[in-house]
Amino acid sequence: MTGAVGSRLSRVRDRASRGFTLVELLVSLSILGISMGLIGSGIFRAFGLERTWSDDVVATREVRHATSWFAGDAPNAQQTDLADGAAPVSSATLSWTGQGEVSHVAAYSLSLDATLIREFDGATITVARRVLSAHFSRQGSVLKLALEVQAAAGETEQKSVEVYGRTLQ
Repeated sequence: MTGAVGSRLSRVRDRASRGFTLVELLVSLSILGISMGLIGSGIFRAFGLERTWSDDVVATREVRHATSWFAGDAPNAQQTDLADGAAPVSSATLSWTGQGEVSHVAAYSLSLDATLIREFDGATITVARRVLSAHFSRQGSVLKLALEVQAAAGETEQKSVEVYGRTLQ
């Protein structure tokens, strides 16, 4: 009797040590592939949301940056090329005489590559990128800038600023 039990045990032990069947291996690989696909798609979605959020933040910063430069120059303006009551234009030049009778000129213009440029006393800087439109206008002593910048996924960021030119003639 011990011989029959021993042979059965050796058969069970041989079956257990043979490894996985092809069906078991395919099922485990399928489960692993599905779980990796779900995790991977979640990661890619998270990166896409982060990129969209980042583009929106950049667009907001660009608009604020441009309007703050203009709001800093406009109160000093004594002369401008903007005609009072005329339709908005895509460029503006402001000039004034500062301390020590030093003349200053700040010129804003929209370039062909969708950037808003500020030229101040010969030095040029970019104040906003991905600009869809920049509209400068004047109503009496009030100088206006309306700016629209491209954000993420076809969205736009818009801001306008009106500044009183204290010494504008």
